[in-house]
Amino acid sequence: LEYHLLSINIKKEIKDFKGIAASLNNIGVIYNEQGNYKKAQEYFFQSLKLKEEFGNKKDCASAWNNIGLIYVNQKNSSKALECFSNALEICQKMEDKKVMADVLANIGTVYWEKGEELKKNLYYQQSLEYFMQSLELREEINDKRGIAISLGNIGNVYVAQEKYSKAL
Repeated sequence: LEYHLLSINIKKEIKDFKGIAASLNNIGVIYNEQGNYKKAQEYFFQSLKLKEEFGNKKDCASAWNNIGLIYVNQKNSSKALECFSNALEICQKMEDKKVMADVLANIGTVYWEKGEELKKNLYYQQSLEYFMQSLELREEINDKRGIAISLGNIGNVYVAQEKYSKAL
């Protein structure tokens, strides 16, 4: 944290606004990992603002995705879905399949968690659709790690639905 804050001061001196936005995002990630969601959100929004100001649309999608993850951690699924929707819209315009796959997986996770909480098959089905879309994109870009994560997510949905043979 200390080093990211120091790097921001240097980046301000040299007017590296993209670098400042990246450091603000990294600080947000640290606070998120520590469970300080309010601080994380504050830094993610600062990062997003800079990215929007300097026309870095591609990175805006990642910022919205990170903000959505904060809401997931806070169990605020409607706000999370709103943020993920913003991220998805940008990804589609920018044709950024990597971030789009991550966002789709996160949307799937929101619906999976709703299914777990409410034991409603409808939510499991929605999560499965998003996980499948994410898998398809990850296969297109040959993201092996992402493919493995997607397959695990899909397996978890099938287990939750008690479709054990499909989960294998």
